Amino acid sequence: MTHRDLLDQEHPMHPQHPTEVSGTPLVTAGRQQMLVHCPRCDAVHRHLGIGARRGPCGARYVVASREDPAGVAP
Repeated sequence: MTHRDLLDQEHPMHPQHPTEVSGTPLVTAGRQQMLVHCPRCDAVHRHLGIGARRGPCGARYVVASREDPAGVAP
C-alpha cells in the first residue's frame, strides 16, 4: 500500500464527503451566526457562515441554513 492509498482511504473522523448539518441562525449584536449540533461530539458550535466548516473538536461538516432565526422575537 502506498502513501497515496493511505491518504485516499476514508477515515471515520475525517470523511472525504463531510456530513451536512442544519444550522439555526442566531443574531447577536447585529451579526448573524449559525448554531449547529456537532455530529462528532454532540456539542453546539457557532460559525459565522454556511458551507464547509471545521468545528473546534476537529469535526468537518457542511453547514446548511434553516429559515427561523433563534434569539429573535417574532
